[in-house]
Amino acid sequence: MREHIRQDDAAPSGALAASVRRRQRYPVPRLYGRAAFAAAVEDGFTPDEVGRVLAGRRVVDAFPVWGGESVSSYAHRAVSEMMMAYVAQDDVAQDFAN
Repeated sequence: MREHIRQDDAAPSGALAASVRRRQRYPVPRLYGRAAFAAAVEDGFTPDEVGRVLAGRRVVDAFPVWGGESVSSYAHRAVSEMMMAYVAQDDVAQDFAN
């Protein structure tokens, strides 16, 4: 038996290789965003309140992930920053009401 592996058998094909590269480049934004959204709802935000704070942006766009940050650390930090943004929005709204 020959245990010879051709080079093209070991490497993924063009479309598959491109897909793998894309996944490696952008593996986490959705995971981080979902974790932050779940943590925000768990901490008492309603989905509407989160939407108001985000103003059409994705969570990871509004609150960028820091390099090397774990998903749980990011989720807690993002919720803290969401709370600050939410309170700031309410303060502005109250200033206009008075």
